[in-house]
Amino acid sequence: MQTASQFDLILTDIIMSEKEGVETVIELKRDFPDVKIIAMSGGGRTRNPDFLKLAQQFGADRIIAKPFAEEELLDAINGCLGSKQA
Repeated sequence: MQTASQFDLILTDIIMSEKEGVETVIELKRDFPDVKIIAMSGGGRTRNPDFLKLAQQFGADRIIAKPFAEEELLDAINGCLGSKQA
């Protein structure tokens, strides 16, 4: 079984059924501070953009609002990984 420390990047949604993404970001940054995190959200039913701001405040390295273009995702990935290639 792999652990988060074996990954360079984690892409997570903010609104999820089992666990909120902000909680996931907090736990990942606490347990694996070097892991890069991209958080994405469409704001849920209320279309609230504050979810992404919270994720960023709690440690997400990049945030992306849905819907997003493929280029936005690739830019976020490249920004997090620098010269590393996925």
